[in-house]
Amino acid sequence: MTRAWTELGQGWVAVHDDTSLAMYLRIGGNALVEKGLADVRLPEVVGPSECMHDGAIEVGGFGFFGTGHLPDESVTRRAPTRKLRMQVLKRDSYRCVVCGRKATDHTDLEIHVHHLVPWRMHGPTAEENLVTLCGTCHKGLDPDFEPSLRELAGLPGKSEPLDMDNSEFNAEVDRYREFVARAISEVPPPTTESR
Repeated sequence: MTRAWTELGQGWVAVHDDTSLAMYLRIGGNALVEKGLADVRLPEVVGPSECMHDGAIEVGGFGFFGTGHLPDESVTRRAPTRKLRMQVLKRDSYRCVVCGRKATDHTDLEIHVHHLVPWRMHGPTAEENLVTLCGTCHKGLDPDFEPSLRELAGLPGKSEPLDMDNSEFNAEVDRYREFVARAISEVPPPTTESR
């Protein structure tokens, strides 16, 4: 990394103790932080965090989002809470986003709340992943993952299927590795001078 940063004209520091960590945190930039120090002083940065599929590979993203902004553990339950179900129904004007029918106009109509990214694909039970469908349209979905529903509901995000084979991500990783390999081979190793 140090060679890559040097090649890019970026400065960097090595952080091995509390004093150098404090200095780095004040000035910012690029740093190589000793793992033990990072584990103790920066656990929220280097520690694991829960995430879920978002249903689309966004530009610069990887198809995942952190769950820290979501209200509670209900995102990990399949069925939405009554309150969340009502939020989705209100947002969609109590009508099916596919055919536009409303239960108030059709006494035999059953309204469902559907996961855009299906539960089986680890789609969260969160408002941004739920949409209102009538029973007929819901039962007619085959497969149950239909990315265009996001656009029909007027929800933000891409209406493209997941890159299930990760080809886009893998291509970017390969491009990065090639860049780093070139940078390392072209820059001589740093020398240390004794005083």
